[in-house]
Amino acid sequence: MYGVQFVLGVAVLFVGVVHSWDIAVSVQHQLIFYTNGVESRTVNLNSRNAISLVYDEVHNMMLYVDKQNHNDSICGYDLSSGEDKCFIKRNGRNIHGLAFDPVTDKIFFTDTNDKSVNFISKKRGSDNNTYGELLIRMDDQAPVDVAVDSCKGYIYWTHTNTDGKIEKVQFDGSDRKVVSLPRDYYKPFSLAIDPQTKKMFYFDACGICESSSGYLNKADFNGTHESVLLSGFYGTQSRSRVLTISKDYVYWMNSTGSYDSIWQFPKNDSIYSTAPKEITKFYNERILGIVAKYKIEEQIKGISDCDSLSSLIPIITEPHGEPCGVSVCMNYCLQGNCSVKDDGLPECSCNAGFTGGRCEISSCHGFCLNDGTCSLNEDSEPVCQCRGDYSGHRCEISGCLNYCMEGNCSFIDGVPKCSCNAGYSGERCQVSVCDGFCLNDGECSLNEEDEPVCQCAGNHVGPRCEDDITDTTPTNDLAKINPTLINLLSTLRKQSSKMYVLVEV
Repeated sequence: MYGVQFVLGVAVLFVGVVHSWDIAVSVQHQLIFYTNGVESRTVNLNSRNAISLVYDEVHNMMLYVDKQNHNDSICGYDLSSGEDKCFIKRNGRNIHGLAFDPVTDKIFFTDTNDKSVNFISKKRGSDNNTYGELLIRMDDQAPVDVAVDSCKGYIYWTHTNTDGKIEKVQFDGSDRKVVSLPRDYYKPFSLAIDPQTKKMFYFDACGICESSSGYLNKADFNGTHESVLLSGFYGTQSRSRVLTISKDYVYWMNSTGSYDSIWQFPKNDSIYSTAPKEITKFYNERILGIVAKYKIEEQIKGISDCDSLSSLIPIITEPHGEPCGVSVCMNYCLQGNCSVKDDGLPECSCNAGFTGGRCEISSCHGFCLNDGTCSLNEDSEPVCQCRGDYSGHRCEISGCLNYCMEGNCSFIDGVPKCSCNAGYSGERCQVSVCDGFCLNDGECSLNEEDEPVCQCAGNHVGPRCEDDITDTTPTNDLAKINPTLINLLSTLRKQSSKMYVLVEV
């Protein structure tokens, strides 16, 4: 059964080449679609290097950059008809970032060679320049990724070449502002804008690290209240679009060197609150782009100042293809109660300790680290019972952490014990055998048997530099004394009170 959808007053027949999907990934010349983490469809593109995926819900089209060694095109795959066409053909552009504004029907893109942000119109009959139209050009910054705030009419972009930062400007090129302070080492390179949470999500990459480690951050649209969601992911800064957001999650791609993978994390959580989830991995192919389906209706739900987008919400004339007599709530909410909204879609009220669109995520999921056991307290908050050698709110602190000063730590009967390095002793290996051993400014070191040995200073001699020979020998004769005889003298002094005569050697 086909559905008829009305967009901007025009009826469109959906033949359903690609049906339901959550995220899409580009690998070489293919688009691979996933539904609930399971591969559901694969389609072939005319391009062999499709990067910077963007979903255009109004036209049900997947936009992408056909990367051809700085001779790039901007193309689109129609998910309804299966047609693949290009809007900007190869003309020397070096395109990295891509974004679409459904209100103005414009595609925005960056050109790192031209140091500019540009646009083309998708409106029927638009007379686009072969190279696109210039929005803004930088003096010394090469923009990388772009994202749009369709509610407020702003486009955001990232810099990474010198003083990495995030800037924004209105769709007409006015009111340019810096919304993220420059960074010394970590620079933002991939960006997503979420009107629902009024947050921007971006990846910071270390510009001086051997392996391209990075942080996944979020902040208000003006750059305030910045927080880290995740850290320690690698190898992604060479790709143009490495993260995307949906109604509930932020997705990103990660490269370990041996394989590429897609990860998922709740976008409203904070660092350490939930463990990230790996969706899929590729061992023999590189992931070039990723995009999540984030419907306009979901983006602006509950937002009163976004009339420009609310007028674009598609109207489905047939109710989701459900058979007569079957409730949309049947088996929908996994841990909670279901109700039907005014638009006919199911909505869940989750039981205590569960979250997610279908109440599928336990608050305990991935909460306790290092094999800790999780349970819910009276306030339905997760609480961890840690193993004997770990502590902390999430069992994230090892009992051996910084315990042994100079040695190795292990747990015995639930108590940390130290195995000290040579030359150290004490319960925490905090005492050096050299501490206080050499007297009178003597220098202590260990011999081959790990015993302390002194190198005496000045006129002092003895195993611990405890004797001063100036009381029996004139100062101007010290240079003539054989060191062996000096040590012998010290030994003889301890054994007898008789007078000894030094023989000049």
